[in-house]
Amino acid sequence: PLSSPAYGFMEAHSAIVQVTACDVGDKAAVHGLIKNIHAQAAPLCGVIHAAGVLRDALFMNQTAEDLETVWAPKATGALNLHGAVCGHAGANESVRMFVMFSSVSSLLGGAGQANYAAANAAMDALALQRRAMGLCGLSIQWGAWLEVGMAVDSGVLDGMWRQGTRGISNSEGLDALDLCVFSPSHGARSAAAGVVGVAPMRWGVVLDMIGRAPSFLSGISKQIEWEPTGKSGGSHGPSQPMATFVKSVISLPDRSARTTAMQEMVVDLVRDLSGQTVGAHDPLMETGVDSLAATELY
Repeated sequence: PLSSPAYGFMEAHSAIVQVTACDVGDKAAVHGLIKNIHAQAAPLCGVIHAAGVLRDALFMNQTAEDLETVWAPKATGALNLHGAVCGHAGANESVRMFVMFSSVSSLLGGAGQANYAAANAAMDALALQRRAMGLCGLSIQWGAWLEVGMAVDSGVLDGMWRQGTRGISNSEGLDALDLCVFSPSHGARSAAAGVVGVAPMRWGVVLDMIGRAPSFLSGISKQIEWEPTGKSGGSHGPSQPMATFVKSVISLPDRSARTTAMQEMVVDLVRDLSGQTVGAHDPLMETGVDSLAATELY
């Protein structure tokens, strides 16, 4: 990893780069890491907590192990870092930023991500707790990044545009990070929120899918103009708002026409989810659509 251009860039600007393996879910290891850093000539000035793993599954299939696997690097790791910084004399005074990489799943939820949303929500709460203590604290609820990260590895990017959002490029993400970290709102005594959501959204699509907007989105008009994208296929499927589609189906003259329209919509959605062309009567589980992906058809 030390051959990465990023390390060369930092060293060229007089930074001392050290790479240390540490399990943030291990309290003793984190305390030892912070102690070693603080004992060096340069004080610890900032913490960016970006660890995380996925263990997606429908809620009924979630296990305690699934929750713990996701919780440990996210919530437990954040608490360990917080405790270690607070527990070492002088560390609190030198740390000027404490940033946690949360997820938009904490804000809007996500199919199969109850464990992940909960872990990220815990980090959001920790940011608020730190600020209430007079300390710096910021939790950024990121959308999916396009070029690096778990979204790339898990293959969830393909259906995002149809769901009302898109990925964040590296340049967009770094610009947003810079804006959040160096904004006056990151200061401990600022009245602004310590939790910020960063995700490119097509609110007309998102609110149409949600149906009834939660109160924290009440300021966003549901009259935002729909913009057909042509990226999602079929004339009856995801290329128009669901409410509009339902109205169009209801207006069809007979049951046969309504059935055909519904079948075409489902075929379009399955094609988007699985990448396969399927027939109206093909079994879903034989098309590459698992139980988690099938929740998008609900």
